[in-house]
Amino acid sequence: MELFFECSVWFGYSLECECITHLLQAQINIRSCQYLPALLQLFAAHTKLNTWQSLIITKDVCLCTCVLAHLWFLYGKQTANLS
Repeated sequence: MELFFECSVWFGYSLECECITHLLQAQINIRSCQYLPALLQLFAAHTKLNTWQSLIITKDVCLCTCVLAHLWFLYGKQTANLS
């Protein structure tokens, strides 16, 4: 679980840096009236943000699944013995 967390943090940081790079490049393109390259940079930043969002959702689902599995392991045995 820790390795998954470290990889996802590093991947998330990488996506964040790439997104900021695309946004800054889009700003440079807009200032020099190059609208099509600016639009492509904005699209690339949007794609990175969507990837980052799906990574966060996947990490949360994985974390919730692990927590539920641990709770079932700890408390499921006790409730099974009660019945």
